[in-house]
Amino acid sequence: MLPKAYRWVGEMEEISAFVGESGESDIHKGLASTFARIEKSLKGDGGDVEVLREFVEKGKKVLEERDGDVGKTVRGVQI
Repeated sequence: MLPKAYRWVGEMEEISAFVGESGESDIHKGLASTFARIEKSLKGDGGDVEVLREFVEKGKKVLEERDGDVGKTVRGVQI
């Protein structure tokens, strides 16, 4: 998903516009900003992307320690 972050910027902006300014749009605006930051990181020094990857790896280890190696999936998502 990270290499295609640029695709999600517009999607999140469109959803934000659809739900309007009643407060629900804020999360989509935030996601658009996050995906834009990921895209910038991919084109730049990769610092933010590396932080995300480290976060995911640490999460995987926590889940494996907690649940054991149960088919490498958690809630239907391959880890």
